[in-house]
Amino acid sequence: MTPVATKNARISTCSSDRSTIFISATGYRIWALALYALGQRTAADAALTDLQTRFGDTAAFTIAMNHAYRGDVDQSFAWLQHAYATHDRSLTWLQSEPLAQNIKADPRYDAMLRKMKLVD
Repeated sequence: MTPVATKNARISTCSSDRSTIFISATGYRIWALALYALGQRTAADAALTDLQTRFGDTAAFTIAMNHAYRGDVDQSFAWLQHAYATHDRSLTWLQSEPLAQNIKADPRYDAMLRKMKLVD
């Protein structure tokens, strides 16, 4: 695990406050995205696996957007469904999330927005 990820993991273990969990999941998200953007696929995959393992129950939207950025559309929608099922509050940002660009053309995107009652 990277020093940044290790620091964030320590923060999350020091408190049960959900905002601390969000900061920690965000740290993993940024790290996984940065590694992927830099072309370090093996390290990016490991970071995303860490994110899913550590925060799959509390940060499904974050994970979905990581998959969306990678163009992994099916995995993105699977995690969006999980976010919906677990009432992930971050899901409300779906329409304005820049990382969602790769999934907006998929019919499941509009279906998710309708399911959330964000569009008619």
